Amino acid sequence: MAERVTIKTIAEIANVSIGTVDRALNGRGRINLETKERILNIAKLMNYTPNRTAQALKRQRQIRIGIVMADTPVQFCDHLRHGAEDALEELDDYGIIGDFLFSHSLSAQDQLEVVSGIDLEKYDAFLVNAGSEEIGTWINRVTDEGKTVATFNSDMPNSRRLFHVGENPYRAGMLIGGYISQCLDRDDPVVAVLMGFAGNASHDLRCRGCIDTIASLRPRVRFFRETYYDNETVVEEKLAGMLKSREDKVDAIFLSSGIGVD
Repeated sequence: MAERVTIKTIAEIANVSIGTVDRALNGRGRINLETKERILNIAKLMNYTPNRTAQALKRQRQIRIGIVMADTPVQFCDHLRHGAEDALEELDDYGIIGDFLFSHSLSAQDQLEVVSGIDLEKYDAFLVNAGSEEIGTWINRVTDEGKTVATFNSDMPNSRRLFHVGENPYRAGMLIGGYISQCLDRDDPVVAVLMGFAGNASHDLRCRGCIDTIASLRPRVRFFRETYYDNETVVEEKLAGMLKSREDKVDAIFLSSGIGVD
């Protein structure tokens, strides 16, 4: 059976966004006439037929999802946002709408400030980049009110979220710990382990996986630990102070997130 042609297929061939294809096929919104003609020709050549089921669903009811996430660090969070935007474009035919609800960071204070102002009646479901136990409590309250909640990137495994999409942070930490162990050239090495947010389950599990693995391979290892709150200035200060003040040589440094790696 031949693969069904979708607006995503046409968008990839035309090298345009799914939204642009939708506007061309449905004659709505602003679009360059040359681009529109190219898209319509591609659709005709590929015998494209609309997904009537999706269109019927869209007409019946819209589904609104609140996407709770941080907007910093920008170099990482922009990737998450772009991925969510691409998914929302693909789901547009089904009447699914997403609102980004940004906090400045994954700290409990920043995220609680955002979620406390949400009108729950406005949303059918939430996607949450969960940063703390406090957000886990909010997730439980929201699910008790009949809303579907899923977590992504950073999980809150003890909450009543429906599912999580993301890495296994403990195993990721183990992998990094194994690499670090191979690079250590002393029998009694010193390893600095820096955690973004102490209340973040993913950050905690990455650090634990790293520490457990190094300790199993290098029994005489000594660990030095700090927290940097996903703040580039803080992590630079912590590292500078640590390297300047410690008499012992620091053999390796592990950070639970990408902040400060430059």
